[in-house]
Amino acid sequence: MRTRSADLAAMFEYFTTSGLDVDVAGLRRDYPEVGWHSFAEWADAQDWTTLLASAPAHQ
Repeated sequence: MRTRSADLAAMFEYFTTSGLDVDVAGLRRDYPEVGWHSFAEWADAQDWTTLLASAPAHQ
């Protein structure tokens, strides 16, 4: 990961060491206008063929 993106590596290291505590139910309750969705719902809505075709090749 670090060879591809130092920023992403730092983010994942933070999540692993410090964690991330989010009150998802509270956010949904307090901001219903946002149109919340789960990661699975987001992933299902993506055109993965197009996204992966435009991704740089791994070296």
